[in-house]
Amino acid sequence: MTNRIHFQPASQVGNAGDQLINLASVAALRRFGEVFVNDLETPEWFIEAIRADGERRFSEIAPRRFHANLALHALRGKLAGEHQQQYLVLAPGHTSRSGWKAARAAFGWYARLLLLRVLGCRVVRAGFSIGPFDRINTWVECFGSLAFHFYGLRDRESQALARRFRFFRPRYFPDLAWSYVPPVRSAPAPSSGPVVVSFRSNAFGTVHDAAYLRPLGERLRQLLATPGLDGKAIVVAFQVESDREAAAELFEYLRSHGAPASLRDEQLSIGAAVALYSGACCVISNRLHVLLLAAQSGTLPVALARGNDNGKITSILADNGCADLVLNLVDSEAVSRARIAALLQARGEILQRLSRARRHNALRIEQGLERIFRTADRARRHRSATADASY
Repeated sequence: MTNRIHFQPASQVGNAGDQLINLASVAALRRFGEVFVNDLETPEWFIEAIRADGERRFSEIAPRRFHANLALHALRGKLAGEHQQQYLVLAPGHTSRSGWKAARAAFGWYARLLLLRVLGCRVVRAGFSIGPFDRINTWVECFGSLAFHFYGLRDRESQALARRFRFFRPRYFPDLAWSYVPPVRSAPAPSSGPVVVSFRSNAFGTVHDAAYLRPLGERLRQLLATPGLDGKAIVVAFQVESDREAAAELFEYLRSHGAPASLRDEQLSIGAAVALYSGACCVISNRLHVLLLAAQSGTLPVALARGNDNGKITSILADNGCADLVLNLVDSEAVSRARIAALLQARGEILQRLSRARRHNALRIEQGLERIFRTADRARRHRSATADASY
């Protein structure tokens, strides 16, 4: 049996992190069947960016109504007994909701996915995180998990939430960014390079929040005065378009305090980010995929969290034996400076640890996809061979 894999890209396209995990997803899927990328409602530039090997477009099959046509293909295959399994793979990322309006929309979406499953299409989402939810949205997400052939969560906190409310068969699956291999990477990045800083504008959403950024800027200024970082060039950059205002504000703040800072006033593409990070001493951020891409680029990622606002970062790094890479504003200035000094001192060992984590997660991703897309096919072949032998 062959697989036809329909990939639904992320709805957010102004984020290089989403581009990264979409690109990594498509690259990982092509070994397991013919991949069709849904290009009906996604900007052309984003589709081209994630079709690394020229995967086919869904518009080649149907010019509109992606889910209706997918349901029709699944139904036809089921009735005709075709030897082709239909898959719908949803882009990874993060799911969090609150309020009745969001709950109604999510319920309708999951009802459609459940119908696809009934019709024989296998719905897969691997390498994502969930929460927080209010109570109604927790139950909607629990209902939604019934629609999935594979519901793969990328961190233990998400898994704990799913188990607590008895979601349908939640599994562990690493963040797909671990499988991304930059085309050019300095391994390791030079310790003499600049410090790259990149921070989100707010705790949630896309609207800049100066009050959210202010204490992060103050702590960052203190950290940059630590021996080993003091006097180094500082590059303020951003991977997410909505972080542009935060980058400009952070640059002005650091410069006003005498720091040798410069502003990279453009949203970094994946390639530009790798080029920048691979020449840096370290990358300090509170964006998950800034940190993971820094690790993939061979440099030291340092997370600066604000209380409990960055749970997925702390959880994913802790899951990979890298909890020491997380600094938090709840700690004192002295504690934070001592911890970053220790990280700089142990930079070589940490880069080796990250390299092991990268290889381990890449292997788990490959094995996980093997189970999702090939286990059923092997079982069918085994049943067929058993039947032939019995005959």
